[in-house]
Amino acid sequence: MVKTKRAIFQEIVDIMSQDYSGCLDKKAYNRPEKYDIKDDMRDDDFVKVVKSYLLDFQDHHVVFRANSNIDFTNGFVTRRYENKLYVIETSQEKELAIGDVISSIDNIDISILAGVCKKELYNEPIERQNWENILKNAKKCTLQKMAGLESEFALRRYNPVEEPPIYSFKKVNSKTCILTLSDFMNGNAINKLLSENDAAINNSDNLIIDVRKNSGGFDSAYFHLLRYIFPEKIISSSLFTDDDAILINCTERNCDLRMKNFIDFHQKGLITSRVLEHAQQLFKDNYGKGFVPDNDYTDYEIEGKPNPANIFILTDCYCGSSGDAFVQTSKKSSKVKVIGRNTAGVTDYSNLAFLDLDKYQFMYPTSKVNKNHINGIGVAVDIYIPWTPEHLVKDIDLEIALSMT
Repeated sequence: MVKTKRAIFQEIVDIMSQDYSGCLDKKAYNRPEKYDIKDDMRDDDFVKVVKSYLLDFQDHHVVFRANSNIDFTNGFVTRRYENKLYVIETSQEKELAIGDVISSIDNIDISILAGVCKKELYNEPIERQNWENILKNAKKCTLQKMAGLESEFALRRYNPVEEPPIYSFKKVNSKTCILTLSDFMNGNAINKLLSENDAAINNSDNLIIDVRKNSGGFDSAYFHLLRYIFPEKIISSSLFTDDDAILINCTERNCDLRMKNFIDFHQKGLITSRVLEHAQQLFKDNYGKGFVPDNDYTDYEIEGKPNPANIFILTDCYCGSSGDAFVQTSKKSSKVKVIGRNTAGVTDYSNLAFLDLDKYQFMYPTSKVNKNHINGIGVAVDIYIPWTPEHLVKDIDLEIALSMT
């Protein structure tokens, strides 16, 4: 039976009131009465209203989206520098080029629009702002091509296309190699890459790990990478304090839904049997109990290796979720220097549940960290490099890492 829009919205409100791991901390932000939902409203209007309700929680891990026949993309990605948006990727919109500049949206200057759309921009500083949803709700922009010509550009809609993950290894020279990981979704693929290049990595003095665009996934997917990060054998529990402790909200809905998700992930080969068994035991022992401690940081042994002697991790605000966690854990090694810009910082509330609601999908966190909060700040870098348009013509972050090898 197809659910009405009001029923779908009410289910989301119920989840945000009791199943979402920030339900107690952000209770004051939960104001569904401000939003008018009608069963006969257009699908795209419904998505817009639901997203506005969820934006009140200011949590990047809370996501509501429609299936691809409803949702869309503008076909390009921008990044703000000073009071302009610079095109940094052109996946589908072929009339734009990397380096093109947007000075206004719907005839409103970027600096003015930023003040109006603080909620949509999560009150982030300029360098960390994501303008995707603002552009999706607009009709046109003022465009300046690299040649200096200015024109009005009508924003178009494209069906979202899922980009294949990047798991790559490259030998720069006899001393240095680079790993590029665009996510931590497929532990098997990452482990295969590491296995195939283990000798080359071990025989290098320097390893550069590029996670600047790492969209996250599963923490277990990067466990085998940690053997290069740490110089000696170490038990994972020794890396974490009470401030890092995680509480899982084991409501009945969360236990049922996340167990279903874990089984699906295991069948797809995305998580190991050990991870599945831990989840089964956790949800069985704590079914319906609400917030309980997660004891997963107890007995994982990190082998540790003296080589490579130097690890340089390249990060940016597009590195989030398990990407955050990887950088945060790696910084505890004496071998590591983190270069670039702070990570996304979205792990205060984590461990997502995935719920299908007819032609929509809703994702929300079911765990929260005790005290070590990074939301809106990210994991700090050791060497900060401000983003500028010069990054569009050369890889400044990588050049600095290579200069230190």
